[in-house]
Amino acid sequence: MPVAQTPVTWLDGGAAALWSAECVAALIACGINPANFGTYKMRAKAQAAARKDYTDKRTKAAQQEGADKKAHEDDCPRGKNADSECRCFESEAALEEMGLENWMLANSQSGHISQNSFYQEHRGDPCSNVPPSGDHGGTYGYQEEEAFCMDHLGRSNNRGTEHYEVTNRESQHRSSIKKSGSPVNEDVILEGVKGTVAVTAQGAEARQKGNDPYADYDKKLGKLTNARQEKGQHNDEMKSRYAAYLTARQNGAALSDSSGSGEAGAPNSPSTRRPTPEEVDKAVECISDAWKQSLDEMRNDVINEYSTAARSDACKKEIEEYRKTLPEGTRDRKIAYTDLPADRRAKVDAAVKQDVDSTQNTLEATGAKSAGKANNPPTEDDCLTYQANWLQQHQKADGNFPPMKGRVAGAVETQSDGGTLGAENADVV
Repeated sequence: MPVAQTPVTWLDGGAAALWSAECVAALIACGINPANFGTYKMRAKAQAAARKDYTDKRTKAAQQEGADKKAHEDDCPRGKNADSECRCFESEAALEEMGLENWMLANSQSGHISQNSFYQEHRGDPCSNVPPSGDHGGTYGYQEEEAFCMDHLGRSNNRGTEHYEVTNRESQHRSSIKKSGSPVNEDVILEGVKGTVAVTAQGAEARQKGNDPYADYDKKLGKLTNARQEKGQHNDEMKSRYAAYLTARQNGAALSDSSGSGEAGAPNSPSTRRPTPEEVDKAVECISDAWKQSLDEMRNDVINEYSTAARSDACKKEIEEYRKTLPEGTRDRKIAYTDLPADRRAKVDAAVKQDVDSTQNTLEATGAKSAGKANNPPTEDDCLTYQANWLQQHQKADGNFPPMKGRVAGAVETQSDGGTLGAENADVV
């Protein structure tokens, strides 16, 4: 398997536990740290902390007098306006002081591996998740801050960075879906996942050159200015340096010092090596497989936190009975509703069915079934409880769920009978 199968709850053991040895090698070759994956909020928190540590240091130094004073970098907004954001962390001076690993972390943003707009009309609002229809489960159970993410280098609004190129490729994917009227099923979403990951694996310059086999839909590449090209080149050079650093660390090589200065192969040393097509293909495969796993894990988490079944006394009883059957030494581990064997889940389901039906009827009266937007009522908790109960009721004995299906703003979706959905029922961002 490309992704290592571990007995831990999703990401509880750290992102590094996700990957097989083959995946680790491919990710590192692409300048991607195997440990720097997680939920949106996990990665955003780590990145913000790295930025804050350095900007606090630089702000304090700028306020000093005499020999201890160190002004903000020339292109740092705070150097010109005390109320502006400090971006000294983007500088070469920051690279020298922070070392490559911390510099890469501070200069990255938490990037959704599958664009959030497929799942929610209003970002961060689970009440705007796509409701189920037919044989699909919509995007019930999706939570923006809990979605599987990785570090995307650079600011998304800074032309030429990896994150900028990812963002614009995702826009092209949405446009192609809107034009074709294709349903946003899991295969179409996966197409977008691979396109996003291909940018992170190959680099910003690869998208600027066009003709990426992972993104046939990505035709309008935008104006390729000198500044954008230079930013892409710098972005990719830093990824190459990071690949060399990660490779050396993986191989147990002694790095010269914590600042990252030293000989070739050390953190800050220039590198011209780019990943091979085979390494890129493997990285795309590994991350895509992890993303597919994350969909069910995210829905399991919603069931365990919000569903009537998971909160019930019947569930607590079955968990305690199940715990007794486990080998000694493993009985203290965390066990939730979705961890129970199918026969024990069935007992819980039977015991709580009436309560679940009653809760769903009550929540439907508040609009939680397909609210479109939290508006108290329904609250976000109302919507997540309704969605968790629906998922619990539709989860199969083997733990699988109905496939997800998203939406794109303004799309006119072609139906199996040749008809179309009008704009009022079309996919929304």
